[in-house]
Amino acid sequence: MKLLLLVLSLIVNPYAREGISLDGKWQAIVDQYDTGTGKKLFLDRQPSSKTEFLEFSWSGGLELDVPGDWNHQDESLRWYEGTARSPLSRPMSPASSWKGTTSLLSK
Repeated sequence: MKLLLLVLSLIVNPYAREGISLDGKWQAIVDQYDTGTGKKLFLDRQPSSKTEFLEFSWSGGLELDVPGDWNHQDESLRWYEGTARSPLSRPMSPASSWKGTTSLLSK
């Protein structure tokens, strides 16, 4: 019974868990035609040869404050309604107490 209560408290009470804030500057690409999933933009691939052309680059592009809406952070996005993408990886430092444990990522 105690185990069941512990599991339920972790599921329904996110404040009982240790977490990492994802607030800060995030690189972003406007995906006007919503093709990023098919092209796997989230993988942040680099060209494998000098002749390979990738239609995007995370570096030197749009940076957005998270949390926040993009419509008020960049004038060109003022009326944009659509998809924006961020790279899958982001530098962060997990808590030392997480070492050797399984972590859950959620929205």
